[in-house]
Amino acid sequence: MDSGIDQLLESLASGATVVTATKRLYRTLRHRYDKWMKSSARLTWESPRIVPLRSWVESLWEGSWPGLPLLSKVRAQVLWDRIVSGDRKLSGRDPHVAYGVAKRAYEAYSLSKEYCIEFPEDDFYLTEEARTFKRWMSVYDAGVEELGFMEPLSLPREVARLIDEGRIAPPPGVVMAGFDEITPLTASLIAAMERRATKVTYWNTAPADAGTIPAGINTPTIRSFPDEAEEVIQAARWVRRTITAGGRVGIIVPELERYRRLIRHEFKAELTPGSVLPWEAQRVPFNISLGSTLYEEPLLRAAFTILSVDEGANEIDDISSILSSPFIHTGETEWHGMARIDAMLRDRNVLTISLHELLGCVKRSISNGLDNLDRFKGRLEGWIKMLREARGRRPPGEWAEHFTGLLMEVGWPSPPTALDSDEYQLVMKWNELIADLAGLDDIVGTISRQEAVSILKRMARDRVHQPESPDLPVQVMGILEASGILFDNIWIMGAHEDAFPSQPSPNPFIPIDIQKAKNIPRSSYEREFGFAKAVLRRLIHASPSIEVSYPESINEKELRLSPLFAQLDGRKDSTMITESHRLVDAVHASASMEDMDPEDRIPITPEERRHISGGASIVKDQSACPFKAFSIHRLNAGGITIPTPGLTYAQRGAIIHKAMKIFWDKVKDSGQLKAAEARGELTSLIREAAGEAFTGVRLMQRLSRRYLAMERERLEGLLGEWLAIESKRSDFTVKATEHLTAIVVGGLEIAARFDRIDTITGGRQVILDYKTGDCSRNDWLGGRPKEPQLLLYNLSGRYDAVAFASLKRGRCEFIGIAREGDILPGLKPLDKDRWKEGVDGVQNWDDLMERWRRVIKTLVEDFVGGRTAVDPARYGAADSACTYCELTGLCRIFEREGYAGIRAGSPNRL
Repeated sequence: MDSGIDQLLESLASGATVVTATKRLYRTLRHRYDKWMKSSARLTWESPRIVPLRSWVESLWEGSWPGLPLLSKVRAQVLWDRIVSGDRKLSGRDPHVAYGVAKRAYEAYSLSKEYCIEFPEDDFYLTEEARTFKRWMSVYDAGVEELGFMEPLSLPREVARLIDEGRIAPPPGVVMAGFDEITPLTASLIAAMERRATKVTYWNTAPADAGTIPAGINTPTIRSFPDEAEEVIQAARWVRRTITAGGRVGIIVPELERYRRLIRHEFKAELTPGSVLPWEAQRVPFNISLGSTLYEEPLLRAAFTILSVDEGANEIDDISSILSSPFIHTGETEWHGMARIDAMLRDRNVLTISLHELLGCVKRSISNGLDNLDRFKGRLEGWIKMLREARGRRPPGEWAEHFTGLLMEVGWPSPPTALDSDEYQLVMKWNELIADLAGLDDIVGTISRQEAVSILKRMARDRVHQPESPDLPVQVMGILEASGILFDNIWIMGAHEDAFPSQPSPNPFIPIDIQKAKNIPRSSYEREFGFAKAVLRRLIHASPSIEVSYPESINEKELRLSPLFAQLDGRKDSTMITESHRLVDAVHASASMEDMDPEDRIPITPEERRHISGGASIVKDQSACPFKAFSIHRLNAGGITIPTPGLTYAQRGAIIHKAMKIFWDKVKDSGQLKAAEARGELTSLIREAAGEAFTGVRLMQRLSRRYLAMERERLEGLLGEWLAIESKRSDFTVKATEHLTAIVVGGLEIAARFDRIDTITGGRQVILDYKTGDCSRNDWLGGRPKEPQLLLYNLSGRYDAVAFASLKRGRCEFIGIAREGDILPGLKPLDKDRWKEGVDGVQNWDDLMERWRRVIKTLVEDFVGGRTAVDPARYGAADSACTYCELTGLCRIFEREGYAGIRAGSPNRL
């Protein structure tokens, strides 16, 4: 295998020109040549003549002293975008639709040039898409000519013409390296060189006479895994074990875009475990040929977010990302203040906010002495001023200058000393984007600020960022990028039937019969199968050791091995590599050796007791999980609120509670309720209560009058439905609504708010708790009840019924328990209620009250005594206190219970 590469290196040493199919092969051959020269004890040597095909064609053309400059790809794409978006058939459409159509049209234009497609003069036989594309091509070619540029896709044909005319002298010998196929356009260039006596030879990893896949040559090992995640984890462990012996490792992935993020994450975790820690700057030993787009990079996303903000209302997510961005230059004290404002806005359910409103929040924070935000205040003021001065339409060059100044004003990016190597390269890429935007004046004319930002975003989405790095022992690449590269070991990943061969995806702008006739990529399954067969022939000659893997399922779809690999009769291996170097696995392994008492307690101190608040939620959280109660009520921890459109669940609940209080403060008892109903006044009382309930509710969103009217109608309907249930009760008097009191239990004074207390015949009393969500009496069972509030309230006196008032349209009812059967509709007396069979040792009402007292006392004593164990309550097979908990990142319970549980789809995965 090495004899072929040695011959190529000797040709280079003799002065041959090697033209590569990919930039990756160009870099690889340069490195191999330098290494070969060093091994020959050379101290100095001439740079080899290795060049990628496109760069080589451009250098030949530039050597002819052309009269026209070359049109850049950015300018070409923008010109196509303008042509397509200006088409009357796409007028009024979403700009993103026009952009997607323009990208596909430009791809079709590239294919038509590369495969020398000539559309017929008569449009009769063309599809509507092809006729439209043909018209767009004419407009584009005329536009390029009018601008005075040379279209780069036409360059090989132009160079071939100049060679034939004798204006370009091709080299005496050219080696075409790593080409799995030669397109007609490239073939025309080669033919022109051969007519001028250039000797053209071909080099690839597979022998030229290998027409079929030889049996028994580099027979691969076949591995299957349950899913993609396990496949990548096992590949990472195999890489670690393999590179210890030295040599080059190639990870070849047909669907690299799909696997890229997973590979980056798992390979970093396994090969450089410390790199997952933010403060560890470890260089990884692998390189992925397919980088992310510039728009995906967090550093540049921060810049785009800043530029997307305007003078009007902005999405809270955009403002939040700016306030919490690590790429804006701030001090630690200032950053904490910005984070506090972000949390405040989220807690108030703010969905949109202007920079003026944000500035007001910052000024109030400063005036209240909470934070040192003077520098950020100055930046906001400068930001607002620059936006005010940047109204109207301008050429892209002026917008480029404005964007640069605005980002500097806001503090992006952080000082260069705070940027790592990759981030510094990204800033340089950003400068290139800005320069490209500035060069579009002659194509787009004057545009608005939003249009300029949109063009910049599209450019960033079309440009891939591949950080510069030295030649590394592990190379991760797609099928095409691997062309011509030799490895000591290869792992072909994701080799299932749907990925290799690729599925056909013909371009809609070129008639399918033309695509098949020209054998254009992705035009048919037959074409893809033949191409994949040629690629596989090349791959099995690229390494003496080949591993092939595939996931058995993706998104619940079962998969099989690609038939191309199945015919190789490879050796199947189901061995799983268990040795892991990932930090998370090391933590799990060491956790079993820790000698810690889970019952270690942190009692509440007298000083701390004075500051603890939370009311009945203390008991509820302690019942759910001791660590949760400790975190919320003693550490003041909490989740991040996610703003939602309209009224929040908490706001709706507050409005319903307020409406109920207003109504019963007026009506007082069942007699007045029935009298109002008899006089026809009930509807007006309901309307008044609902209307008054909405006043005083703090609404940070700009909710429309129609929306609020609908919410009020919904509330009136719910009140009417509930009061129909109340009117069927025996005589009662509403003793108290929203009643505040203090309950001392377990040595702790707990503030309690009773939704309502009723008195009925014989002086008996009833506690009611309004519930708009799901509720059940079973939430009161066990030593750790799911809803212990009413159990706590029951300690404040002697009550004869405890119930939820379930306020749900179409399902309003009392859900609870009663000492006797005539207290609330639908409630049986406890001694005839089978529910009590679920409560051990309870025979009558007094037994139940005593049990509840002990349950609450134990929970409060555990809280006061400092029981803080991570011990979530289980409510059923699929329900636990962790299900909707926002603190799982703090307690890390899912790490304790295993990484597999997270990957299986837990809603609280880390």
